[in-house]
This record gives sequence, structure tokens and C-alpha cells, in this order.
Amino acid sequence: MDLADLKALGQVILIFLAILGTIFGWIGRIADWLGERFWRRLRIVKQPRSNAAIWTLNSNVDGKLGMQIMADLRVTNTGKVAVELAGARLTFPTRVYGMATVEDPSTRYVSQSTPIPSGQARNVRLLFFAVGQPFSKGEPFEARVQLLDTTEKSHWSRPIVFVG
Repeated sequence: MDLADLKALGQVILIFLAILGTIFGWIGRIADWLGERFWRRLRIVKQPRSNAAIWTLNSNVDGKLGMQIMADLRVTNTGKVAVELAGARLTFPTRVYGMATVEDPSTRYVSQSTPIPSGQARNVRLLFFAVGQPFSKGEPFEARVQLLDTTEKSHWSRPIVFVG
């Protein structure tokens, strides 16, 4: 085997390794995408209290009757990076957007800009106001909560029963 043959063999090996790198790079990106789509980064559970998900009748500034809806949740970040919540959405007769605040365990203050670090859990309070009265006073309803983070990903809970 002379020098030209070794050079050609080296080029074939480099091309083969480049092709493998491209293939496995795509496989890695597809696996990351599937992981984000089908495996939740945030685990969402209702706090274990009877009044952790409630609703009351109130009126807004215009005097229109509506429902004030509140939920206390425990959210665990199972992802690799910290997650900062941007808001929440509630699905019941109509979609209602609301506010999500995260409790900082070191200060016990709540804020909309407190991140949930990777591998840790935080208490989260959700507040919604829905105009109208689709339910009778005292009637419970079931809905799912969607947490929206600052990277435009959404995280869904299992159905939660809100008591009135």
C-alpha cells in the first residue's frame, strides 16, 4: 500500500465519519424534539388541601358579574434548565387567561418572575377572572390548567376540580 492508497483510505474514512455524525446529529435533535413534546418538563399537581382549587362570584370594575378562580399548585421542574412562567390558561366553558405567581422558598415572597430551578419544586398560585356565571354558586367544575413559560412552551395539568 503506497501513500496515495493511504490518502484515499483516509478520505473515505473521513467521509464515512462525517455521514455518521450528520445522521446521529439529526437523530439527537429528533430525540430532543420528541422529548419536549411527549415528556413533560413540568409536573403539575394540586396542593393536598380542600381549598386548593376554588371559585367565587365577584364583580369586576365595570360591575359585571364574574367568577374569580384560584388554584394552589405544586410544580416540579424535571427539565435540564430553569423555567420561568409567563402566565396560565384555564380550559372550562371558554379559555380564560390568568396570572401565575411562583413562591421563592428562601424569602416566602411570590413573584411572576421567580424561576423554577431544574430538579426542584415550587408552590405556584394561579388567579383567573372569567366574566359571566356559567355555574351555580356552590357547584364544582372540572378543568385543565395550562402553564405557559417564557420560551413559549405549554405544560398541561390533569383535570382539577374547582369547588364553589
